[in-house]
This record gives sequence, C-alpha cells and structure tokens, in this order.
Amino acid sequence: MKKVIIGFVLLWAWVAYEMHGAFSQANADDYNEAVVANVITQVVQSNDIDAAAVMEAQLERIMYNMITEFSVVLQEHLPNILDGLASEIRQKNDEEFKCALLKNSQYECN
Repeated sequence: MKKVIIGFVLLWAWVAYEMHGAFSQANADDYNEAVVANVITQVVQSNDIDAAAVMEAQLERIMYNMITEFSVVLQEHLPNILDGLASEIRQKNDEEFKCALLKNSQYECN
C-alpha cells in the first residue's frame, strides 16, 4: 500500500511539473498568431493597416533571431575557425620562407 501511495504522489508531482512547464512557457507561434489575429481583426473592422510596417517589423524580428543564432554558432565554433585560420597562415608563411630560401638556388619554388 505504501508503494502505491508513493507511486501516486510521484505521478501527481510529475504531472504537476509537466503542466506547470506547459503553461508557463510561451510557444514560439503565440507571437505570430497574435500578429495574424490583429491583422485579421483590423481588416474585418475595415481599418486601414500599414502592411509595409507590419512586414518591416516581422523582418526586423527575423533578422534579430538570425543574428542571435549566428552569434551562438560562431561562439561555439570559433576555436575551430581560429585553428583553421592559424594553420592556413602557417602554411602560407612556410611556403614563402621556403621560396625565400630557394631564391638563388637551382631548385624551383612551387
């Protein structure tokens, strides 16, 4: 009986936690639904709506999200990018040094 009660309490706690998480976090589509609902409401009420301003605001929001995502990706991969860049610089420097050493010799620099 004790195990059943503990199981029920754990189940209830898990359901309560999941419900809290489901209702406390905003869905990404909520903003888009609100914008679309506002535009439809304005059109139904025969109010003029500045479609260019709405599109501009949407594009600014999309650009903000893209820049934020890009900065996160760049931050994650920056060490790899810098390692590759340093390797390319070393290879070019080695090639130039080799050519400088072979400048007045019978061997060609490739």
